[in-house]
This record gives sequence, structure tokens and C-alpha cells, in this order.
Amino acid sequence: MSRFALVLSSPLLFAGETPTMQRQAQLGAYFDPPPGQPLEISKKAIARQAGKSPQLLSGQIMVKPPKGQCLRIRRDLDEPDKKICKPEPISWKLHELDNAGRLQRLVISGSPDEGTLLSWPTPYRIANFVPFGEKDKGEDQDIAVLSCERREQREDVKGRQTIERSIVLSLADGRRWMIELPAFDTKLPRPKVKIKKEEAPPKADPHAEKPAEEHAEKPADPHGPAPKEEKSPLAKILSGEKLVEAKPPYYFRITGENVYEMPSTFFHESDAPSGFKGKCRYLYKGAPYDHDSGVIECYDTSSMDAVYVHLTCTGPWEPRIDPAASP
Repeated sequence: MSRFALVLSSPLLFAGETPTMQRQAQLGAYFDPPPGQPLEISKKAIARQAGKSPQLLSGQIMVKPPKGQCLRIRRDLDEPDKKICKPEPISWKLHELDNAGRLQRLVISGSPDEGTLLSWPTPYRIANFVPFGEKDKGEDQDIAVLSCERREQREDVKGRQTIERSIVLSLADGRRWMIELPAFDTKLPRPKVKIKKEEAPPKADPHAEKPAEEHAEKPADPHGPAPKEEKSPLAKILSGEKLVEAKPPYYFRITGENVYEMPSTFFHESDAPSGFKGKCRYLYKGAPYDHDSGVIECYDTSSMDAVYVHLTCTGPWEPRIDPAASP
């Protein structure tokens, strides 16, 4: 995620000891919408570009510099600053958002001011994923999530009413991710910690004689089976055996209490098959730096090696625990 640095010509707007919140409020008056107000991309732009050129999806913020002063906008250290001396819009793009969907800008009022961070929320989120079969390359990708839709379907099965929950994520490139939640949520079990009582080992008697059989080697049984020799990897290849490599463990970002898990087969693209044997962890709310949103993380899905994404539509839902499983 890149940040703009807005360099304001002298004189300074405030002293260096001014509290951060006061700085943000004072600087926010020069932006429309002001920091803290949501930014959105027009529906026409989304309809025109989504699925075709998602990298072109962008919005605007109007910059209104103070009278008699200019703002210098630094998009990147490798790019020249843009000088703004009268009201003028600046653009922002989806790829600049963080996982929580925030756009951030660093505003500098002049030397020696170190800058003040301004932030705008958006209804979008940035999903991070590793495409199918690409985890060994160590490369991941980001894609913007334009909408999160929760669905509930009520069914009457043998006189018992059930509610099926699902989530549809619409991506900026036109794809859709489907998440089918289980009938009951399974809480991630706490790791069992075994506490062993430490006991002092018995003291050995230095004068005691060791049994002779402890020193003697037991003769091999001539009628018994020959001991197995472990073949080298090359010998296994030459003999036609398949090499089974140990699969490295997956380390989840989502940890802590009140986390739920389910098989990754329930996370798939709208046109992809299911049936993979990975795992998912999820929360209905309480995503990092995005408390009102949920979050889900999976590995070994039908179309991705791994995926992590915040869910803006799951906040109203509560976990469903199977009454038969409760103590």
C-alpha cells in the first residue's frame, strides 16, 4: 500500500507539540470528503470496468488548499510531487487500500513536521491469496472485494427447521467466491497443555555392579526376519517407488479464542469443484483493525493454495453451536 505525503509550504499550520487528533481535525478541513468519511467508487465505473480492467477502478478526493498556500502531493518516492495551489481532485485506486479497506495519506505541514496520518474508510476490502499450485514459489496476490453478501435459506427437514447460511464475495476482476457455512460452528479447540510433576531421579549407587547382560550383545536370531534396510531416495526412484515428501504445516494468521474452523471444501469459486481437504478458520466479527467485520482464512481450497479476506457482511450473525455438543 502506497501513501501520499502532502507537503505544505510555510508557514506551518500548527506547532510540533500539537496533539495528533487536533492535527487530523485541522488538516481534514482541506479534504472533501474529510478523513473518517467513507470513500466509494461510482456504480457506473464499477459496471464499466469490473471484470475487464479492475486496475483502472478509482475514486477521487477533492483537495482544497488553504488560501495563499500550496499543497505538494507525493504519490511515491520515485515520482515527482504534484503541486496544488487551488481546489483540485486527486485520484486513488483500489490497490492502495489495506486489508481493512482503509485509504491512508501522510500530510506534512513543512519542516520539521514529521507528518500526520489521515485515513478514510471504504466499503471494499483487499483479499490476499496464493493461486492454486503456486505456494512453492512464495508469491501471493491481492484482489479487491467489491461486495460481501450474506444469504440465509430456511428449510424444513423432517419437521425440523434449519437455516443454511452462505456468503458471496464479488471481486473486482469479475469472479465470485462462495462460502458455505456449516449448520453448526465448530470452535477451535484449545491446545492441551500437559503439566508434568518434576521428580528427582534416583541416585545411582557407585558401588553397585551392573548386570552382565547389560554389557553383552544379544545374538541375532538366525530364524528370525532380516532387519529392514532403509532405501536411499535414489534407490527408491530406480526401483520405481514414489517419493512421499512431508507436507509443510500451514500457519494461520487467525489465532486466539472464539475462532471457528471448517473444511476448506466450503470455500470455493462459483464455477470451481469442491472436495479439497484443507482447513478454514473464521470469525463473524472482530477482524484485525476492522472490528465490525468478520474474517476467514483457508488453505488448500479448490482454486487457491491459501486465502485471507475480511468479511463486511457477517457482523449481524451470531455463532451457532450444536446443542447436542454442549456440555
